[in-house]
Amino acid sequence: MRCEMRYEKNERGKSVPRGLVLICETTEESDLIDECCGNQVDDDGLIFTGHYDARLSDGYGDHYVYLKAKAMEAAGVK
Repeated sequence: MRCEMRYEKNERGKSVPRGLVLICETTEESDLIDECCGNQVDDDGLIFTGHYDARLSDGYGDHYVYLKAKAMEAAGVK
């Protein structure tokens, strides 16, 4: 899986980060995203809108992004 930064211009015309995208490179990686976020696609290509946490070192690496699964959010897990 590749991770890439997405940018936008601020009011001064400077490029600033607006988010990260995780790009699946295998069917297995895509299946993991489907399991977490579902696979029902809206007309505009959106599959799921939810929450995420960016965390610093807790055994998974120096820095990682945690995407909360739909099931966890529905269960009220924060």
